[in-house]
Amino acid sequence: MDRSPFIRNLSLINCQGISKLHVFGLVHLKNLTVVLCKLDRVIVQAPNLQFFRYAEGPDHPCEIAILDGYNTLQTLKLIGGTITDQLIRDVSYKFPNISELNFTECHNLKNIEIQSEKLKKFTLSQRKNLEKVTIQAPKLLTYEFEGDKMPFSSTDPSSLERARLSFFLVQLF
Repeated sequence: MDRSPFIRNLSLINCQGISKLHVFGLVHLKNLTVVLCKLDRVIVQAPNLQFFRYAEGPDHPCEIAILDGYNTLQTLKLIGGTITDQLIRDVSYKFPNISELNFTECHNLKNIEIQSEKLKKFTLSQRKNLEKVTIQAPKLLTYEFEGDKMPFSSTDPSSLERARLSFFLVQLF
């Protein structure tokens, strides 16, 4: 992807036949969206990246590495795939300017730990496996949750301006 260094927005949707994506050399890239591409690996080297969205089916394993954008990444949305607890911990530490996190149907998540001085919006939609969520974010303004149980162990709600909680009944067979 280094042939077009002035690209600011890049979206890859339903790309079949590609197993690895390595985005590099795009120094002006601010927004990257990868949806339904069935990738095994995504590596992003974009020093000005502000927004990254990855959406995949719930059972497709994908290794994601964001190697640049430490001071610029503000929004991270991960939907499906096999996102791990370790990836979430890495995001908390590597990207201090994250202001919005969204995790939807990431079924491998069990213990989410987030520490962020700048996180303002957190969205979590999870119906399986999640046991514990710990958020330390003194500027958190918006919190949205969908799931079958409240997995939160420690979250300080004193800064919240908006909270939306949706619970689903678990069907027993």
